[in-house]
This record gives sequence, C-alpha cells and structure tokens, in this order.
Amino acid sequence: MAIVMTQPSEPLEDVMGLVSIHRGAVLVAMIGGMTKDLRFVHVSETSAALHVVAQSALTTLVGEFFDALKLTGTVTFRLRFWVHSAVAHALPLFEQSPVQRYAVYPPSMSKF
Repeated sequence: MAIVMTQPSEPLEDVMGLVSIHRGAVLVAMIGGMTKDLRFVHVSETSAALHVVAQSALTTLVGEFFDALKLTGTVTFRLRFWVHSAVAHALPLFEQSPVQRYAVYPPSMSKF
C-alpha cells in the first residue's frame, strides 16, 4: 500500500492529487500539529459504487480534514477533479501504556 506523507498546512486537494496517482487504497500520514502524534487516514480509490457527494471546499487543509475525521471516523468525500467519491477512514492512535513503553524503550535506551 502506498503512503503519502503530509503536513497539516497542506491543501487537501494537493495531497489527494498525490493519492490519485496510486492504484488502490492509500495511507495518508501526518504529524499532528500541537500533539506531534503520527496520525493515519486510509483513503479508498474513487468508486462509481459510492454516492457522488458535493466536492470538498478548495480551501480545506489536510489538518482540518484529519480533525473532522477524529469526530466522525469515516467520511465520503470528493474533490473537484474526481468524477466519483472516495471514503476516508481515520485509524486510531496507538497510545502506549507505561508498561508497554518500558518494554519497548527500556530506560537505558531512552537517550537515543
């Protein structure tokens, strides 16, 4: 699966343009602004089987798109150059428990 890395301030249309050049579903990755968490959104291929929705606003930023997905989890969307819609699904953040953090990164390795 292809991965497209982005920043919160990039236009959604630019990022999805990169998504469009790949065949199949794509994983879009972004480092969250304030939290610095690595966030992922799975984006399907556009499909005639999906209901054609209104196009996303040209001014939408990728960070705004990710934030909206935090609330809904999944969204059907379309860009102006797409004939069909696609589905975006936010993947949950992995948050380590203190036990997992210790098991993965022992205190002696935390300096690296």
